[in-house]
Amino acid sequence: MIRIALLGLCHETNTFSSVTTDLAKFERDGTLRGEEIVAINATARTSLAGFLAAGKDELDVEIVPLIWAWANPSAAITKEAFTDLTTEMLTLLQNNRPWDAVFLA
Repeated sequence: MIRIALLGLCHETNTFSSVTTDLAKFERDGTLRGEEIVAINATARTSLAGFLAAGKDELDVEIVPLIWAWANPSAAITKEAFTDLTTEMLTLLQNNRPWDAVFLA
């Protein structure tokens, strides 16, 4: 079976925005973990939904949803938020291996 890790860090930076994009903003706007990534996104019209649909139809593919961090358009991501999120991503990848592929958006 092919195991594919699923992770995402999504944000549109608006340099004119005064809204801080810290870790709390990511949590408020929609950071998802585990199976809630699939539950929330399976029927959306996004690349993530397309990937999930394609993987569901493949019998020898296991998609393992880890974290999907999302923040609405706002100022640049703080260094602390970026470090915290990427550290969590790397830890999840390390703790749940082995992987045959990684889907990172």
